[in-house]
Amino acid sequence: MIQKGSNYYFGNYEEVKSFLLERNFKFEIPIMREEDLEAGRRQYCIEIRDEKIVYCAVEYLGNGLIFDTQIFYDDRCPFIFILSNPDELVTFSEAAGIFGLKDSSTLRHWVSQRKFEESEIQKKGNVWLVKLVTIQKILRKMRK
Repeated sequence: MIQKGSNYYFGNYEEVKSFLLERNFKFEIPIMREEDLEAGRRQYCIEIRDEKIVYCAVEYLGNGLIFDTQIFYDDRCPFIFILSNPDELVTFSEAAGIFGLKDSSTLRHWVSQRKFEESEIQKKGNVWLVKLVTIQKILRKMRK
Protein backbone atom coordinates (compact mmCIF):
# COMPACT_ATOMS: atom_id res chain seq x y z
CA MET A 1 0.00 0.00 0.00
CA ILE A 2 1.15 3.51 -0.82
CA GLN A 3 -0.49 6.54 0.79
CA LYS A 4 -0.51 9.96 -0.90
CA GLY A 5 -2.55 12.52 1.03
CA SER A 6 -6.06 11.10 1.51
CA ASN A 7 -5.56 8.46 -1.22
CA TYR A 8 -4.39 4.89 -0.68
CA TYR A 9 -3.07 2.79 -3.59
CA PHE A 10 -2.97 -1.00 -3.63
CA GLY A 11 -1.49 -3.51 -6.03
CA ASN A 12 -2.97 -6.56 -4.29
CA TYR A 13 -6.62 -7.65 -4.06
CA GLU A 14 -6.36 -9.31 -0.63
CA GLU A 15 -4.68 -6.21 0.80
CA VAL A 16 -7.36 -3.81 -0.49
CA LYS A 17 -10.14 -6.21 0.57
CA SER A 18 -8.73 -6.42 4.10
CA PHE A 19 -8.29 -2.62 4.24
CA LEU A 20 -11.91 -2.00 3.19
CA LEU A 21 -13.50 -4.70 5.32
CA GLU A 22 -11.70 -3.35 8.41
CA ARG A 23 -13.60 -0.13 7.71
CA ASN A 24 -16.98 -1.92 7.32
CA PHE A 25 -17.16 -1.43 3.55
CA LYS A 26 -20.46 -2.96 2.34
CA PHE A 27 -20.02 -2.89 -1.43
CA GLU A 28 -18.59 -5.39 -3.90
CA ILE A 29 -14.86 -5.11 -4.55
CA PRO A 30 -13.96 -6.06 -8.13
CA ILE A 31 -11.28 -8.72 -8.44
CA MET A 32 -8.39 -7.83 -10.74
CA ARG A 33 -6.06 -10.38 -12.29
CA GLU A 34 -2.91 -10.63 -10.18
CA GLU A 35 -0.69 -10.46 -13.28
CA ASP A 36 -2.20 -7.08 -14.23
CA LEU A 37 -1.74 -5.75 -10.70
CA GLU A 38 1.82 -7.08 -10.43
CA ALA A 39 2.77 -5.73 -13.85
CA GLY A 40 1.62 -2.24 -12.81
CA ARG A 41 -1.17 -2.08 -15.40
CA ARG A 42 -3.86 -1.63 -12.75
CA GLN A 43 -4.14 -0.45 -9.17
CA TYR A 44 -6.84 0.08 -6.59
CA CYS A 45 -7.32 3.67 -5.39
CA ILE A 46 -9.21 4.34 -2.14
CA GLU A 47 -9.91 7.87 -0.89
CA ILE A 48 -10.68 8.46 2.77
CA ARG A 49 -11.78 11.77 4.28
CA ASP A 50 -12.64 12.31 7.94
CA GLU A 51 -12.08 8.56 8.50
CA LYS A 52 -14.85 7.77 5.97
CA ILE A 53 -14.45 5.97 2.65
CA VAL A 54 -15.58 8.42 -0.03
CA TYR A 55 -14.27 6.92 -3.29
CA CYS A 56 -12.97 3.58 -4.59
CA ALA A 57 -11.80 2.78 -8.09
CA VAL A 58 -9.64 0.51 -10.15
CA GLU A 59 -7.24 2.64 -12.18
CA TYR A 60 -5.88 1.43 -15.50
CA LEU A 61 -2.32 2.53 -16.10
CA GLY A 62 -0.22 3.01 -19.22
CA ASN A 63 3.28 4.51 -19.33
CA GLY A 64 2.88 5.55 -15.70
CA LEU A 65 -0.32 7.51 -16.38
CA ILE A 66 -3.96 6.75 -15.53
CA PHE A 67 -5.88 6.32 -18.77
CA ASP A 68 -9.14 4.89 -17.42
CA THR A 69 -10.94 4.18 -14.14
CA GLN A 70 -13.64 1.78 -13.03
CA ILE A 71 -15.37 3.34 -10.03
CA PHE A 72 -16.76 0.79 -7.62
CA TYR A 73 -17.86 3.22 -4.91
CA ASP A 74 -18.57 6.94 -4.68
CA ASP A 75 -20.24 8.24 -1.52
CA ARG A 76 -22.20 10.85 -3.51
CA CYS A 77 -24.35 8.06 -5.01
CA PRO A 78 -23.73 4.74 -3.20
CA PHE A 79 -27.08 3.30 -4.26
CA ILE A 80 -25.82 2.68 -7.82
CA PHE A 81 -23.06 0.28 -6.75
CA ILE A 82 -23.29 -3.44 -6.10
CA LEU A 83 -23.67 -4.43 -2.47
CA SER A 84 -21.48 -7.31 -1.26
CA ASN A 85 -24.29 -8.71 0.93
CA PRO A 86 -27.58 -7.11 -0.18
CA ASP A 87 -29.79 -9.18 2.13
CA GLU A 88 -27.87 -8.17 5.26
CA LEU A 89 -30.09 -6.68 7.97
CA VAL A 90 -28.72 -3.47 9.46
CA THR A 91 -30.06 -0.84 11.84
CA PHE A 92 -31.45 2.39 10.44
CA SER A 93 -28.38 4.21 11.81
CA GLU A 94 -26.01 1.83 10.01
CA ALA A 95 -28.01 2.10 6.77
CA ALA A 96 -27.98 5.90 6.95
CA GLY A 97 -24.19 5.83 7.30
CA ILE A 98 -23.70 3.38 4.43
CA PHE A 99 -25.88 5.35 2.04
CA GLY A 100 -24.81 8.82 3.11
CA LEU A 101 -28.20 9.86 4.47
CA LYS A 102 -28.42 12.66 7.02
CA ASP A 103 -29.31 10.27 9.86
CA SER A 104 -31.71 7.49 10.81
CA SER A 105 -34.60 9.96 11.14
CA THR A 106 -34.76 9.99 7.33
CA LEU A 107 -35.57 6.28 7.38
CA ARG A 108 -38.08 6.62 10.20
CA HIS A 109 -39.77 9.33 8.10
CA TRP A 110 -39.89 6.87 5.19
CA VAL A 111 -41.72 4.43 7.49
CA SER A 112 -44.40 7.05 8.18
CA GLN A 113 -44.60 7.77 4.43
CA ARG A 114 -45.06 4.02 3.78
CA LYS A 115 -42.06 3.80 1.44
CA PHE A 116 -41.30 0.34 2.86
CA GLU A 117 -43.32 -2.81 2.36
CA GLU A 118 -44.22 -4.40 5.70
CA SER A 119 -41.97 -7.39 4.87
CA GLU A 120 -38.93 -5.16 4.18
CA ILE A 121 -38.41 -3.83 7.70
CA GLN A 122 -38.45 -5.22 11.22
CA LYS A 123 -38.65 -3.62 14.61
CA LYS A 124 -36.87 -5.30 17.54
CA GLY A 125 -37.72 -3.35 20.68
CA ASN A 126 -36.82 0.26 19.83
CA VAL A 127 -34.48 -0.69 16.98
CA TRP A 128 -35.56 -0.69 13.34
CA LEU A 129 -33.84 -3.16 10.97
CA VAL A 130 -33.81 -3.07 7.19
CA LYS A 131 -32.13 -4.96 4.35
CA LEU A 132 -29.48 -2.96 2.53
CA VAL A 133 -31.06 -3.83 -0.81
CA THR A 134 -34.35 -2.25 0.33
CA ILE A 135 -32.70 1.14 0.94
CA GLN A 136 -30.91 0.86 -2.38
CA LYS A 137 -34.22 0.15 -4.16
CA ILE A 138 -35.95 3.18 -2.59
CA LEU A 139 -33.05 5.51 -3.38
CA ARG A 140 -33.06 4.36 -7.02
CA LYS A 141 -36.82 5.07 -7.26
CA MET A 142 -36.35 8.52 -5.74
CA ARG A 143 -33.50 9.25 -8.18
CA LYS A 144 -35.73 8.70 -11.25
